Amino acid sequence: MIVVSTYLFDPFSYHDDIKREYYAEQAVLKAQQEAQKFDPVAEDYFTKNPPKMVYPDNGEMYFEAPVEAVIEPTLDPVIKDPLAKRSAKIAIVIDDVGMNRKWSKASIDLPAGVTLALLPYADKVREDAKAARERGHELIIHTPMEAMNPDLDYGGMSLMTSMSLKELSQAFDKITQTFDGYKGVNNHMGSKLTQDEDAMRQLMSILKTRQLYFLDSKTIHTSVAPQVAEDVGLPYAVRDVFLDHEDTPEYVAHALSEVERIAAEYGQAIAIGHPKENTIEALQKWLPTLKDKGFELVPMSELVVTP
Repeated sequence: MIVVSTYLFDPFSYHDDIKREYYAEQAVLKAQQEAQKFDPVAEDYFTKNPPKMVYPDNGEMYFEAPVEAVIEPTLDPVIKDPLAKRSAKIAIVIDDVGMNRKWSKASIDLPAGVTLALLPYADKVREDAKAARERGHELIIHTPMEAMNPDLDYGGMSLMTSMSLKELSQAFDKITQTFDGYKGVNNHMGSKLTQDEDAMRQLMSILKTRQLYFLDSKTIHTSVAPQVAEDVGLPYAVRDVFLDHEDTPEYVAHALSEVERIAAEYGQAIAIGHPKENTIEALQKWLPTLKDKGFELVPMSELVVTP
């Protein structure tokens, strides 16, 4: 999420411009999808969820960038070991922690098995990280990465495809200094960077030296992150389901059912949600039911693949 502290523009014309850019990009990606023979039912996800203005309880206004070129669900978990079905494991990751104060706090209050991805430019990120560690959560850095839309704001810190290895390393150093206790990284936006093999190879090498894992949020279906991580020998994982691609109770409930189905079939599932009322309230009710259903809630690090 991007903080908009002043109205320097007409919010309605800006919203319309962003929406037009969004649908233009999705038209291209839809053609790519059809060329690669993706399941036609997935194309519906390209035209849902336009950009939204979000007004948290504290009165500030955030612009929430649209989910970028999501094909939902992937239905292709990294691990397909039949023996894993004996102990089906589920990892839930909450992205964007730190921006919406009310629901970020509610995210921290979720059971310790939930992994929290903190935005490094959030005002109280260090305070939130400390509270989350005390609650027993595993933390990862929700790292801003270059998107296909060149006009998005990255909060003053982002990894870009134009950076040299030295520049990328320096930019990542700045991000990692915002809070302590993280075990891995996932991408915030990043539809351009995660398609760039050279940039991802540089980033994966940096992560490997720091002994961090990479979770591909899969904001674009042509991401090369898993292949590069495999080549570099970096522990990695890939998101299976977005819980709140549409911010409605019905969509979240359906997404949670998909998480259960994938976990039951493949032995594991990885889902990403956000600090939103519908998502957090659904998780508060759903998480306590997992044990009786034969599922185990685990930190993200338990589901990474080690090449």
